[in-house]
Amino acid sequence: MNDVLRRCLDDLEARIDPQQEEALLAAWRDFAYDVGSVGEDRFHGPIFSPRRARPAPPAVPWPKVPVNAALEDFDLMALQQFGQCSEQLAEASGAVLNVRMSTPPPLRFAAIGLNHGHIYMQIDILLEAGAQLVSYYAVEPELAAAYGQAYPQATLARSAEEILEDPSIQLIINAGIPCERAALGIRVMQHGKDYMTDKPGMTTFEQLKVEITMPCWPKSSPMWRSSSRPIRCTRPWR
Repeated sequence: MNDVLRRCLDDLEARIDPQQEEALLAAWRDFAYDVGSVGEDRFHGPIFSPRRARPAPPAVPWPKVPVNAALEDFDLMALQQFGQCSEQLAEASGAVLNVRMSTPPPLRFAAIGLNHGHIYMQIDILLEAGAQLVSYYAVEPELAAAYGQAYPQATLARSAEEILEDPSIQLIINAGIPCERAALGIRVMQHGKDYMTDKPGMTTFEQLKVEITMPCWPKSSPMWRSSSRPIRCTRPWR
């Protein structure tokens, strides 16, 4: 990190008011999580236009960095991105402070249920997209053994619950026995993870009509409040 970047970051940190930023973020969440006709609205104003309580101008000069120059140098990229945060503080705007990561961390995923060969297609597509296979589990030892040979980088979990309880895993894929896929999907979402399954995702109308009495999405998701209600379907998908 060069001296200019270090000086600018120290300046930015000194100007950030944590309480003000938390209040601003809470206001944006209330607006974003507004669910309209579903009820329990958090935002009740005619126009949403939040702003910080007071401007916080910089105490040191911030260099202007062209985007093309930032592409060639990590320090310049950081200056360009954090410089936008500096401008928001100086203007007392209502924008939430954020920067783009130069290299986002890979999506971490695991497999539960390996009965259909499509599981290998799912894996290969995710790996090709840059995701990271962490672990896998199957009740059938022979399926787990074949899978482990194909993907030695993954760890064989002791149980499905071990994967569900791993906070580092974001996505669980499944190509298990069809009649068991819907129930697993509910468990996965109740653990705050995304779920991708082979078709069919359900095999009976009763599974389609399932009532979920607890949230399937993490509380940080805008879907959480509406998903805490029972989900009811009155006609089958066509």
